[in-house]
Amino acid sequence: MWEWRPFEKLLDVDTIIAEIDDHQCELFDEEKTYVTSAVPARVREFAAGRSLARNLMSHRDVHPKSIPAGPGGQPIWPAGITGSISHTASHIGVAVASQDLYQGIGLDIEVMGNVGQLDLSMVLT
Repeated sequence: MWEWRPFEKLLDVDTIIAEIDDHQCELFDEEKTYVTSAVPARVREFAAGRSLARNLMSHRDVHPKSIPAGPGGQPIWPAGITGSISHTASHIGVAVASQDLYQGIGLDIEVMGNVGQLDLSMVLT
């Protein structure tokens, strides 16, 4: 079995990949509105993403009460923070950074073998 561990700081971006079921949390009302009609698996993914995002931001002394979702489902980060949340069926990945350093960041995680030939110039920008 794979052992997932937090990555070391890289370019002042905090990242973590962990098992979804290990990082559940109670959602705030503003967050619940986005997953009201979602299937249970989606609610678990959403809650795990918010849990890990709050944890990573707390290391930066940022303690949001809510991380709502925008119209496309993207996290609405608190002032001064940018980040990304990605998931597979069993794992969640989160990256956060200072908006002073990065306008935006992206993170995508995939199951080994599920990704075909990639155009690296498109995903590594």
